[in-house]
Amino acid sequence: MSNDDIVSRIASMTALELSDLVGLLEQRFNISRIAPAPCQPGSNAVEAEQDRRDRKVFLTHSGSNKIAVIRAVRDVTKLGLKESKGLVDSAPSLVAEGLSADEAEDIRAKVEAAGAKAEVR
Repeated sequence: MSNDDIVSRIASMTALELSDLVGLLEQRFNISRIAPAPCQPGSNAVEAEQDRRDRKVFLTHSGSNKIAVIRAVRDVTKLGLKESKGLVDSAPSLVAEGLSADEAEDIRAKVEAAGAKAEVR
């Protein structure tokens, strides 16, 4: 019996006969039907968006309390005092890059809490 004969025979079966055939195949080869997991539309896109690490945080304005902003920048970047002061004095400037959305928002919030203006791009 060729593969074409098998396919023709299966195509001519009723739903009940096909169900019986599947049951026999499951028993014969010791397998079971596994229902596919439900898929939520866009879930992969959401996960991909969360996994992206291409966010940057920019200091757009240093604000009036530069000392607090310098401390905040030192805290989030681990730069030294001189480098942090230079970054704050040269605003607008890049504070951090290669971040996830959550990390970028956290850094932006810390810098803004010190009195500066920052944005995530």
